[in-house]
Amino acid sequence: GIGAGAHGKITDPETGTVLRYQKTRLPQDYLNPDKAFCAKEWSVPAADLPFEFFMNSLRLQEAIPKSLFEERTFLTPDMVNQTIAKACHQGLMTATQHSWQTTALGQRFLNSLLTLFQ
Repeated sequence: GIGAGAHGKITDPETGTVLRYQKTRLPQDYLNPDKAFCAKEWSVPAADLPFEFFMNSLRLQEAIPKSLFEERTFLTPDMVNQTIAKACHQGLMTATQHSWQTTALGQRFLNSLLTLFQ
């Protein structure tokens, strides 16, 4: 991210890791040459990757290819089958052989849908 306090994410396909970082938000830190702009950096645990993925992709209101889940999280779509089935049963999502998508109800209750992946 750009600017004070901005957050960002770097996905490394070679190592299969996702890093999150947060820049410092204090102006005096930017003016101090001895301070780094990055205030915090951490690796996203594998258990949190499905939530991260769906938080970013479900808001776009387009079908999500299952292959994209694997590409971005380094996990297989089978890992979220149970959660997806629950979301479909609640009318929040639809699933096909190759993709997932939110329904109109799922878009309306997107926060509730996302909590299923936590």
